[in-house]
Amino acid sequence: MRNRLIDVLRGVSILVVLLFHFDMYYHLETSSLVRFFGAQQISPLLTRNGYYGVTMFFVISGFLMTSISLRRYGQLGKINPAKFYLFRLGRIAPCLALVLTTLVSLHYSGNPFFKLVTKDYSVFTAVISILTFRFNALLIHFGWNLNPWNILWSLSIEETFYLCFPLVCMLLRDVRLIAVLCIMVFFIGPMARFHGAPMEQIYGYFSCFDQIALGCITAISFPLAQEWMKKSRYAVLLPSAGAFILAYGYLCGGWRENIVIGPSLIAIGTALLLLGSECPLPPIMRFLNIGAPLVALFGRKSYEIYLFHTVLLAFMWMASAQMKFNLAVYSVFWLFLFLGLSLAVGYLISRWWSEPMNSAIRRGLARRSVPQGIGDREGAPGGGGVEKESGSQPSQSARGQLDCLETGSVGQIECAQSESSNNDLQSERTRMVRATQLPANQGSI
Repeated sequence: MRNRLIDVLRGVSILVVLLFHFDMYYHLETSSLVRFFGAQQISPLLTRNGYYGVTMFFVISGFLMTSISLRRYGQLGKINPAKFYLFRLGRIAPCLALVLTTLVSLHYSGNPFFKLVTKDYSVFTAVISILTFRFNALLIHFGWNLNPWNILWSLSIEETFYLCFPLVCMLLRDVRLIAVLCIMVFFIGPMARFHGAPMEQIYGYFSCFDQIALGCITAISFPLAQEWMKKSRYAVLLPSAGAFILAYGYLCGGWRENIVIGPSLIAIGTALLLLGSECPLPPIMRFLNIGAPLVALFGRKSYEIYLFHTVLLAFMWMASAQMKFNLAVYSVFWLFLFLGLSLAVGYLISRWWSEPMNSAIRRGLARRSVPQGIGDREGAPGGGGVEKESGSQPSQSARGQLDCLETGSVGQIECAQSESSNNDLQSERTRMVRATQLPANQGSI
């Protein structure tokens, strides 16, 4: 069962990014419809801080990956790096391969709207830097320009963090030491942004690692927070404070002038909302439920939307240029079309490409993770094991254990053990089943 608030937060994140990039092309404050309603001052408030959408993504990503690791391995010190990397590969690689293929093909199509115009580096250099998680360093060195490639910098930040994460967990082993290190990284972030060059403030590794680290801290402290929230009548103050900090950080100034402390405020607000994700909304905030299902739908497809929305935006910019329509009149309507098409493209890619590929990789990992001996001894109907034949499905008992891992919120396991839970073989099988399970769509931005 998915946590709806997490999907809503991811939906808000991707919508903020979509608004930001759309406004870079179409300048919504110049729209006649915006001027008619006297919203020239409101429009920039909503569209200027798309960078903070990525900040929210980073916090949510750190929270989810740490929560999933705790659930799968029981302790962070028991993480299996090889399996961790393979699960990340299953989630990240299919869509990344598709978007790179699309971008390279469009670049060589000869269409000027899709050409990577830069004299500083080639398409080959860009692809290699993306695949080696160094594309953010390329932007720091050569600068940013308006093209569909540049959103891939955030993957370089995220995946570099996750290359280190399981190794650090294995080295430190104690969750308290891991938490202390994450706290140190969180405080290093503002200092890195303060002392860094302008592009390093935005795209530097340690300028962004603090947000992912705060997500990790949030996941580690989540069980303790839930215990307190169940007992305290003031529990609602936690998500309320998070919403206030998030709104204040977003609305009070642009992200460029607040680059040192702004991302930290957005990260703290997001973390508090995640900690309070099990808390019902107070009456004064119930109105937020009105659009929550639609926003959550954007959140569930946020990764696919994020990777492909700039390609779609370039197509729409080309179409609007060829049609020569009046941007001052139609830009607001073009925005709603852009949001709808982004959701549709994200859904189709998720449904027919990324989810099938991700599931195939996970099934392959699951078959390799369970020893044949267990399948031989427990493969009889009702035995709960994995049968010996290649491609066979788990028995009904095993399916029940797999399904129960998804009950409750992220970070919680409410799985009733069977009567034979004290049996060593049953416990070993359950541990290995858990080690190969991961929610399909809550791993990344």
